[in-house]
Amino acid sequence: MKGLTRKKRNPSKEIDLIAFVAHELKNPLASCLMNAYMLKDGLLGELNERQQKAVASLVRNLEYFDDTIHHYLNLTRIEQGNQKIEPRPILVVHDVVQPCLENLDRQISTKKIKVVNELPPGDIHLVADPALLRIVFNNLLNNAIVYGREGGTVRLSAFEHGGWWEFSVWNEGVGIPRNKIKTLFRKFNRVDNPSAPKLRGTGLGLYITRTIIERHGGTISADSEEGSWAQFRFTLPAVVSAPSGA
Repeated sequence: MKGLTRKKRNPSKEIDLIAFVAHELKNPLASCLMNAYMLKDGLLGELNERQQKAVASLVRNLEYFDDTIHHYLNLTRIEQGNQKIEPRPILVVHDVVQPCLENLDRQISTKKIKVVNELPPGDIHLVADPALLRIVFNNLLNNAIVYGREGGTVRLSAFEHGGWWEFSVWNEGVGIPRNKIKTLFRKFNRVDNPSAPKLRGTGLGLYITRTIIERHGGTISADSEEGSWAQFRFTLPAVVSAPSGA
């Protein structure tokens, strides 16, 4: 119609709104999730079978919303240029991997996953941002568990070559269709795999993971045999001198 003009989208305002909503929901949701875990574990009284099923469904939904909020908070930091890297000397296993495995212990136990740690003895010394690397490992390990076979194996390994550390997260599971691998790390990308469990997600985890690794000077790639296994490998410089955004 004449005289009517379509209002232009303002991506900056959209990102600001997402950041505000996600930030406001973060703490109340964490409190709800904690209480739901207490209910599920019987700490607030014994539940009958029907109540247990209802609480298990409640926990799954709250965990989904919690993951979604954290992904959107990380996305807004990236889009607004606020995701600063604060590098310092770290021990990868002590400062990054172990906290992630402890955080995922409930999911590991629920699916009876066997985590095989093939990281070098001792520890791996890097200069990097431990908080951001925890996001990387948490995303990759969580995916390995979620899309892994119940009772299957998740294998974590690393080796050094030519001034780089190469890390690998491998899992037994549904795998990834070969024609979907190239688009895995795009923003809001979801892999439609008929053999995979129907799970909700934002399609942001691998995009955020790739962004963090690239800002540390590294690269990430994926490989898979559909119906059998999937593997994510990423590199980080053995010494990070001046990361982007520091």
